[in-house]
Amino acid sequence: MVLFVNLGPYTKAANALLVLATQTPFKPIGWIVGTSGLVAVQCAEIRPLLLHKPTKEAYLRANAIATIAYAIDCGLAIIFWPPLKVGLFEFVQAPLMSSVNWLNILIIGITLYGAESFIRLWRNLR
Repeated sequence: MVLFVNLGPYTKAANALLVLATQTPFKPIGWIVGTSGLVAVQCAEIRPLLLHKPTKEAYLRANAIATIAYAIDCGLAIIFWPPLKVGLFEFVQAPLMSSVNWLNILIIGITLYGAESFIRLWRNLR
């Protein structure tokens, strides 16, 4: 479920890049490229959890790659589900809690940490 919800930003970004590159929308190819990007980012995010007795260097390398993957995932999620109902400049000038889109923040949190939480739960239940 979490991966399906997280597919939206990746397919939208892939379609936008394809339109920029070719000036023609290719929805099926954008879906395939977006799905591949999602799988790659999710694998990079959970890689440190799947290492079995890693060396310090291997763990640090996997952790650095996971950090980059989380940055990509967070950037796409914030663009796809904006956390503010108003512009950032307006929010900084007069911050109101009613200007925050709490549902989008919840969705962003679930999509960022859902797969990792599932892997941690699965490992603890084994």
